[in-house]
Amino acid sequence: MRISDQALRVAATGGYSEDRYVSWPAVAQALLDRGFSMVEAEAIMRSKWTRWAGDMSDAAYGQCTHEDVLRFIDSDKNLSESVAKLVEQTPSQLVF
Repeated sequence: MRISDQALRVAATGGYSEDRYVSWPAVAQALLDRGFSMVEAEAIMRSKWTRWAGDMSDAAYGQCTHEDVLRFIDSDKNLSESVAKLVEQTPSQLVF
């Protein structure tokens, strides 16, 4: 997976469970590829969603992938509303 400059900027803002993932930038890229904005991707990555996605995964600690996050996101029946709430509650650290 090629990691864009936008994904690297999002990944650089940190995350709730960053150390559970093989590649934090790949998580950001997968979210951007899925159609989330940079601010939405940042809010998702800084939320407990990444922790819960890791908890749902069979992967060992530090071996979760972007696919685990996407699988968790796909389980949300009210995704648009949920993401909007995350964005509202998460002050962005992105610099434009």
